[in-house]
Amino acid sequence: MNKVVLVGRITQNPELKQTNNGVSYVQFNIAINRPSKEKVTDFIPCVIYQQQAENLARYVVKGRLIGVEGRIQVDKFEKEGQSRNTITIVCSNVHFLESGKSQETHEIKQSSHNTNEKVFEEVSDDDVDPF
Repeated sequence: MNKVVLVGRITQNPELKQTNNGVSYVQFNIAINRPSKEKVTDFIPCVIYQQQAENLARYVVKGRLIGVEGRIQVDKFEKEGQSRNTITIVCSNVHFLESGKSQETHEIKQSSHNTNEKVFEEVSDDDVDPF
């Protein structure tokens, strides 16, 4: 069985592309901290296709926590006479693990930069007294 489940932060804003056959896809990396005393981060290359790719490009920004499910794909190639391997996670699902509110706030701040519009900061539920 070849199945992978990872949770990490996306390292760049996703860019939607299309194959020669018109299939939408996004290539991205996720940063995953290793559980150790030393601060070590692994950067895992991933790819996702079709509607899931379109959703990722539309709703996710750099730094957002996501979960991915998929399979490991190993590609072999030669470089300077040496045999090399690359590993990519081919995702079947991406889960958005944080609220989209932080992204919306970020977009509002960027669009109102250098204007007179008021920008409202995101407030957590803990900061609001319901009564």
